[in-house]
Amino acid sequence: MHGKGRVFYNAMGDRPENWQIPFFLNSVAGGILFALGEAKGSVAQNLTAAAPGYAEIPPREPAKS
Repeated sequence: MHGKGRVFYNAMGDRPENWQIPFFLNSVAGGILFALGEAKGSVAQNLTAAAPGYAEIPPREPAKS
């Protein structure tokens, strides 16, 4: 959610072969349904695990291994 609006972002690309992968299709369909308000979703439970540093501006450099 962004204010009263819904946001869906997909960074998996748009290569032609992606449209044959069920995970990709389900992800896009779910995102569209969420943006339309037809599906509920929340990333609050795993946001920091899925996107560490998401709220830091500028983002910190990744740890070097």
